[in-house]
Order: sequence, then C-alpha cells, then structure tokens
Amino acid sequence: MTHEGVAEAGSAGPAAVFAQLDTGRGSLVWEAAPEPPDRAGGHASPWSYAGTYVWAVLVTYGPILLLTALFSGWALLPRPGSQRLYLLGDVNAWCIYFLTFPVALVLLRTDRSEIPARLARVIQNGALSCDAGVAESVKAEWEERFTRSNRLWTRWGLVMGLVGAANNVAYILNNNPVDPTARFGAAVNWTGWGGRGTAAGWYFCLTEIPMCLVWILFIGRFLTTSSFLSDVVGRCRVNPLALHPDRCAGLAPLGGLWFRYATMLAIVALNMVTQLSISFSSSFFFYETCAQAALVLFVLPPVALLPLVPFRRAMSLKREQVIEEVAVEYRRRFESVTVAMKDGSAPSREDVEALDQLRKLRGLAEEMPVWPIDVATARRGIGVHLAPVVVFLAEIAKSLAKLLAGTIGKLGG
Repeated sequence: MTHEGVAEAGSAGPAAVFAQLDTGRGSLVWEAAPEPPDRAGGHASPWSYAGTYVWAVLVTYGPILLLTALFSGWALLPRPGSQRLYLLGDVNAWCIYFLTFPVALVLLRTDRSEIPARLARVIQNGALSCDAGVAESVKAEWEERFTRSNRLWTRWGLVMGLVGAANNVAYILNNNPVDPTARFGAAVNWTGWGGRGTAAGWYFCLTEIPMCLVWILFIGRFLTTSSFLSDVVGRCRVNPLALHPDRCAGLAPLGGLWFRYATMLAIVALNMVTQLSISFSSSFFFYETCAQAALVLFVLPPVALLPLVPFRRAMSLKREQVIEEVAVEYRRRFESVTVAMKDGSAPSREDVEALDQLRKLRGLAEEMPVWPIDVATARRGIGVHLAPVVVFLAEIAKSLAKLLAGTIGKLGG
C-alpha cells in the first residue's frame, strides 16, 4: 500500500521507502475490506474512521436490536416487577457495541497506514536518518514479518473467539432465574431465560468471534510494532533536534502511536468497569471484574509506552553526549581562566564569554526531551485514561454505599 502524499514529499529517499511499507498483509481484517484511499500525508482518511465505525455497529448491535424487537419484544424494554436486564438498559452492551468494538476496529484498520506514515514524517523532520539501501532492506524484511505475525494472531484470535462464543452459549444455557447463586442471580438478561436462549442471544454469542479476533490481533500487532521500531532504531540513526517546534526533538509523530495504544487500553478498561453496573456487589463476578479493571487501569498503562522505549534510549544517549561535550569544553575553558588567574593576569574576554555561553548551552541540553511525546498528545492520553478511572471509582463508591446501607439496615432491624 503506497501513501502518495508522503512519497512525493520524500522523493525517492528513505521517507518514501518507509511510506510504502505494508503492514496489513496476511489478515482478513484488511484483505477482506481494503482501506479507502488515504488523504495526502499518508494517514487514514476520515472515511476510514467513520465508515469502519458505522460498519462495526451495523454488523453487531444492529442485528441484535432487530432480532430482539422481532422475536423477543419482552426483552427490549423493562417490565414492572421484572428483574431482567433488558437490552436497551444494558450499559455493558452499549459500551461493547458502540465504543469498545468499533473503536478497537477503527484503531486496528487505520494502524496499517498510520505506522508507515508517522515513521516517514519523522524521517522528513530529520530526526531519523538512514541510507536508502538500509530502508529498502528494513521494508522488505518487516513486510514479511508483519505478514507472518498477522496470520499467526488472526488464527489465534479466531480460536479464542470460538472459545468465547462457546462460553457465552454455556452462560445462556446455565442461566437459572430461580437459582440466586447463578452468575447474575435473578437479574438474567436479554440473551436468555431459564436455560433458553433468544434469537438475539445466539447472535450475541457469534459476535464474540470478531471481537476476540480484533483484540487479539491488536495485541499481536502491538508486540510486532514494538519489535519493528526497535529494529529501526538499531539500524538507522536517531538525531534528536533540540530546538524543533514540536518540543520533543522532531519525533512527535511517533507519540501518536502511544496515544492509540493508550486509547485501546482505556476502552477495554471502560468495558470492564461497565460490567460492574450490572453485577451484584456481593458476587464473585463483581470482585473478579474489579481486579481485572484495576489491572488494566493501574498496572498496564506503562506497557503502552513499550514501542517508544528504543527512541527514549536513543534520545537519552544523545542528551548525555551533548551534556558531556559541553562539560569537556567548559572544563577546558575554566582551566584556562584558572591558569590565567594564578599567573596574575586577567582571563581573556573570549574565555569568559565562552563560559557564559556554555552554561546556557548546558541548560538547553538538560531540557532536551527524552520521550517522543509532545505535551498535547500527553494531555489527550492522560485524559482518555482518566475517564474509566473516574467511572471505576464511582462504581466502587456506589457498591460500598449499598453495602454500608445494607449493614446499617440489618443492625437497625
């Protein structure tokens, strides 16, 4: 897949070579429905985002809504005195089919164009350089590696999807509205009732297959992309630009990759958190989900930085080299001034001015960034991450309040 905008800007150099890198071969996620033409610059077009989102909703939630309305109207809206979780009130279903799966699919589909486009922009900035021959070698080698990786993770995703679908079938068949120890107790939902599935419920089981495929493939591409960028840093030259306008040494385009991974983690966490709203606070499922959500919210976020770690090492090394060079020259000038003062003569004006300039230069060197993430991207990433954290804390507080109220009621009785 060629990104013409980047290729023209970078002529026939390494930027054009990396802009033509195709990371999407070997998986039906891209081969079954090729991306629409990209806009100038190589990034995915707005249609790639909007069209993919609409398609994801229509093939998952659309049939579920239609099947429920046609065959299980009683499960669409609440009924007086019923403990059922009806479809239009299932917050977790809304989160899965309007946020988690569509956004994950959008991020995965557009990843094919975003990786080469961002890398090409960094080369154009001058923050990354290599010979055209090296770029061709890296491109040929990693297109093959991405293809093998996509095939492997696609197969694994399909297998996990089938396992997940079977688990959902077992959940529907084992759901007993009379047994309070069932997973959801009496509050069984629109997928089935008393061991009998609904038409929407069976389709719900099938949607587990594409969802697992997308999530597993995204994880696989994250690991492959991390290895790819590490190899790029090892075979190319990272040249941090201290005074670049993006304030992260000309490597800001790569920070967008971190934001994409942070967004994926956030929506997965939000999906887990919304499950808390449909489970009993005293159930094992509630505590299990709390533990999973806490893991994703507070332990895994640093993992999203993994693809950028090689660039951080290169940027830190460059800053240390600049500081060391300034220190060597400062020491030489300072010794010259010291010798002149011992001899009873005034230090030269050149040495004095040089020392002042070197002090300023050292200050600039110490301010050189060591992460390829600009301030605006960092703020967006933190903001995206805070949303599920707030919901998580609110659900925990609500559950504690219910537990406290129940305890007080028992004591009062």
